[in-house]
Amino acid sequence: MNISSKIQQDQVVVLIPVKPPNLAKSRMLDFISQELIQQLVKAMLLDVISIIIQNKNLYPVVVAPDDSYELITQEFNIDTFIDSGSGYNECILEFSNQYLVDMNNQLIIIPGDQPRISKQELDIFLDKMQQIDVVQVVAEDGGTGALGLSPYNIMPTAFGINSSSKHHDYAISHNLSFFQFENIGLSYDVDRYQDLSMTSKYPFGPNTELVIQELLNNSR
Repeated sequence: MNISSKIQQDQVVVLIPVKPPNLAKSRMLDFISQELIQQLVKAMLLDVISIIIQNKNLYPVVVAPDDSYELITQEFNIDTFIDSGSGYNECILEFSNQYLVDMNNQLIIIPGDQPRISKQELDIFLDKMQQIDVVQVVAEDGGTGALGLSPYNIMPTAFGINSSSKHHDYAISHNLSFFQFENIGLSYDVDRYQDLSMTSKYPFGPNTELVIQELLNNSR
């Protein structure tokens, strides 16, 4: 059975893009080992999926260029979409063209390195999507912590440098209703070693927290 036949009409598809664990978070290699980085990447994905599956109206799909995360997706009984490995925007388009055949499908993109995600934030985000065409979370570095599109093809995605401004500008210039959240848990991903010890009112998920404590202990 393919993915499109399993998506129920009232479900919102949530794409969770991830890089292969052996290539992700390379900026941390000066501080911690490749093995621990891979543990961290998988722990963050576990925390993201654990929150998303609490809402039965969501249909999560992990998007990756290989099957490195198969054990995790099997544990949660969710699908993996193997993309071409050409980037977030390309893989989102690949998936949409292949599986989102219903024009009413809504789409959320939440990268797999968002371990501060919470059910409360996600519920508020979903509520806003019922009223607004384009909803996003602005990341602290100007990127996009999460993006919601109603319907899924209402605009192209622009993940990358300053993507939040690009999403905003496209939506406004095309007369789409637009709303953005700032300074919430989804605004703070984990890209740099310094992010691991960043003091925040938004705690890490439990799997990520366990790995971070091991990372910090090993680096002392």
